Amino acid sequence: MAKKKTHTATKTRTEIIRMPAAKPQTIVVRQAAPAAKHKPKTHRRRGGGGGGGGDFMGTVGEPALAGLVLGYINKNQTNIPTLPGVGRAGTLALACWFFRDKHPILRKLAPGFAAIAAYEWQYEGKVQGLDGLAAQV
Repeated sequence: MAKKKTHTATKTRTEIIRMPAAKPQTIVVRQAAPAAKHKPKTHRRRGGGGGGGGDFMGTVGEPALAGLVLGYINKNQTNIPTLPGVGRAGTLALACWFFRDKHPILRKLAPGFAAIAAYEWQYEGKVQGLDGLAAQV
């Protein structure tokens, strides 16, 4: 018989396999719950119409009230200090807006005074209450 060959210089390899540690098991408890009640389908109905169209006093009356107040001030020649460049109506608009937290009517009067100031500036080319300012400059 033939002689069996032996390998004297055989190299062996060692392979390292890393495995993550086992995670602790979580306990899940399932409990039977009663079935939900059957809910009948609801049908969508048509809308209830549009808005009310707005408040007349809010859209027209409040700026008109600002004009009424400014007319009263001008008629009685009440001495109100004015800021240069904005005039009497603009000063009242800024004052109303600045003190709007003090009384709710001031918040409503400010846009009316601003509209009057813009009208005066556009129509006359100057703002009422600034006549004496041009002479000083």
